[in-house]
Amino acid sequence: VTAHCPNTGSMNGLLEEGNDVYLLPNNDPKRKLKYGLEIIKSRKNLVGVNTHMANKIVKHGLENNLINELKNIDLIKPEVFFNKETRFDFLLEKGDQKSFVEVKNVTLFRNMDTSEFPDAVTSRGSKHLLTLIDAIKKGYKAYLLFLVQIQNMKYFKIAKDIDEQYYKNYLLAKKAGVIFLAYRCNISSKKIFIDKKNLNLNIIGLMCIPPFNEDSTKFFQKMSELNEKINQKELSMGMSSDYTKAVEYKSTFLRIGSNIFGQRG
Repeated sequence: VTAHCPNTGSMNGLLEEGNDVYLLPNNDPKRKLKYGLEIIKSRKNLVGVNTHMANKIVKHGLENNLINELKNIDLIKPEVFFNKETRFDFLLEKGDQKSFVEVKNVTLFRNMDTSEFPDAVTSRGSKHLLTLIDAIKKGYKAYLLFLVQIQNMKYFKIAKDIDEQYYKNYLLAKKAGVIFLAYRCNISSKKIFIDKKNLNLNIIGLMCIPPFNEDSTKFFQKMSELNEKINQKELSMGMSSDYTKAVEYKSTFLRIGSNIFGQRG
């Protein structure tokens, strides 16, 4: 059987010889091939590979309030142009607030509980991130929803080692206010729908506790430089004895209990 593959991505890790596949019959006389590839079974997990299904799954989730952050939407408009070059997957309206939502289909997993995106270098994905930033500047709320079409995943992360530029643009977009969501799908041979939100560690900054017998200045300086390099908002460092130095190096959280309550007995 020769089937149409509705996925132009790399499908990294899914193409091992011998994997079971699930095909969907097609009776359209205009279509060249009579079957389409929908699901691949890889390392005992079903993976939805039809990228055209992703927006349908998300639309169903929006209409049925399956996405916690996007419930009770007044109007859902699929595939709306933001500018002449970029079209986002959804424009949502709730009261006076308008929001753009871009959907990314996730099929990569390199260990048995963590999904990842992207599975290859994606200049188009980076473009979408930067354009979502532009949307925020024009008064819209902006969301990027990673739709994890992989069974049994507990976590999601950006595959920095695959596309470092995408990771950098992800940090820029996060700092600018783009809201990132990751939802896992319930997948079987008969249906696919949004199941539950993935556990996604949300890092907002770094923390530093220097050695007690050394000058803290050099440690504060290095931590401040690192925090700025990775575009994080918060920096926790500085105690009662050295908090003034910490403030000089942009600390946003201080631990000064001794100054307030006195030394511990």
